[in-house]
Amino acid sequence: MMSVPDSLRYYMSTLTGYSRNTVLLNTLNQNRLGTNSAPSLARVSLPVNAIVNMKSISCHAKAKTFGVSRTAGNADAVVALLPTRGIASLIDRCSVSMGGVSLDNSSSNYNLIYASKQNVENSADNYLSDKRVLAVSTLEQPATIDATTFGQEKDLIQNNWLGFTSESEPTFFDTSLVPETFITLQVSDGSPLPVFYEGTTLGAQPAQANPNFSGSECKYELDEIYFTCEVVSIGSGMYSQLQADRIAERGSLDVPYKTYQLFSTELSSAAGSIRGSVSTMSLNKLSAFQRNTVARDNATVPVPVADPWYQQQAPLQCADSMSFAYHGANENFMSSGVKEWERRVNNAPLPSYRASPLEAFNFAVCANERACDKQKGCLVGSQSMWLNNCWSPVVQLNHNDDVRLASGMDLRSINSQLVFNTSGTGANQTARQVFLLAECQSVVRVGANRAIAVIM
Repeated sequence: MMSVPDSLRYYMSTLTGYSRNTVLLNTLNQNRLGTNSAPSLARVSLPVNAIVNMKSISCHAKAKTFGVSRTAGNADAVVALLPTRGIASLIDRCSVSMGGVSLDNSSSNYNLIYASKQNVENSADNYLSDKRVLAVSTLEQPATIDATTFGQEKDLIQNNWLGFTSESEPTFFDTSLVPETFITLQVSDGSPLPVFYEGTTLGAQPAQANPNFSGSECKYELDEIYFTCEVVSIGSGMYSQLQADRIAERGSLDVPYKTYQLFSTELSSAAGSIRGSVSTMSLNKLSAFQRNTVARDNATVPVPVADPWYQQQAPLQCADSMSFAYHGANENFMSSGVKEWERRVNNAPLPSYRASPLEAFNFAVCANERACDKQKGCLVGSQSMWLNNCWSPVVQLNHNDDVRLASGMDLRSINSQLVFNTSGTGANQTARQVFLLAECQSVVRVGANRAIAVIM
């Protein structure tokens, strides 16, 4: 059982009426989402009057892709592949609300936030085992081509969510204390779909392009969607009484969780800046990433740089990768052309000097407390992979990544300005889309009679 000390597990197992079970949750409006003539938004309600294991919440779906068929007499089909990270790569927004009160900012580009964090926080062991079974963590050349859909079909499961759904404490959340809780998913357009050109190898360009494909014709669908979660029951009523006594004594219960705010802009070269503003009780981390927005020209832009991120294209081969060979070009975060970078909060530089692109990886290692740990690692396996495929400079402001410790920068008294600056040099001064990500901490304050207040 997660988040329960070993010394307490035996006692819990002897409680009268104690049990745990997994329940199925049907969506309230749609069980099919996608760009293939399907709606883009679905909603699910968590069990009421139950103790829910938040880290067990999972979304199940049958994922299907639809490519571009062959032209007459030619073997030139464009096969639509399922994206890396599976369902997570197809989500544009994931928001949580209680009784009509939103718990987050419902930031768009959920898939990019997820990818940037996974690159520097997820271990290769997890990615090449658990994620490979439940999602599509590694892309492979199709063994056969479906001559009807020119796509793929696979059952996928998404767990480990960003925000309140999986990043809240306590892990076991008593929904009897709050109004009905809803999770809303909105899927993205078709840009995350990588493609395979018939007659080539994975990642290669065709000798002659299919005239019916311009980079946006492939579609996808998530069908037969449902959710599952684990619930715990304690028949003696002891747990509910403890919670009620605590509310009566303190006036409320605090449930901390992570929230994310994402800002974006377009730059004409590697040199420029992006600005945003936040007002939060605890600013924990700041990170940034950027992706290409112009057509690749091998004479000036090296092969590790993708074509424009919004075009469906062959998966990008990661440079000198030790974990996975290919990933989707729409989440290719490059440092191409960047000489130095800096970040400022209310004009205070973080770090205190202009750092190099490579130094950003050291900051990411230290931010996740891996510098002196012999076991931890991430998906980035080489300098080339970091600089060309997974670049995401991170600055951590809190002392511990435990969400129960609000130790980040307190910015509630002022709407604080965030700035990320880069200076360019040499070749590869191409246009790009730049993102600034603020990882914050919020609290749901739960009072008597299911009253709640959100402290951002």
